Amino acid sequence: MANRKGKRDADDWLAEKRSEIRRGDWQDPDSGAVRLQEYALLWVRERRLSQTTDELYRRLLRLHILPTFEDMDLGQITAPRVRTWRWTVRQLGHP
Repeated sequence: MANRKGKRDADDWLAEKRSEIRRGDWQDPDSGAVRLQEYALLWVRERRLSQTTDELYRRLLRLHILPTFEDMDLGQITAPRVRTWRWTVRQLGHP
């Protein structure tokens, strides 16, 4: 009897996670272990970009992205949060 309840609970949990994935609400519990600022600056550094492109990317990060997201873990930066940020930026007259 206990085995059936355990299996039923596991099946329910799995169904819930699949629903979250389909809705776009599921987040990998390990994905948020890195702050955006740390990840973004490492990403730019690892690209081996030309000097001008490197400077452009760092400036865009510094002026537009990091003021809002720098202290957030990657897992906290969801599609709805980015849409809200983008809408706000556009309302202020930025491209």
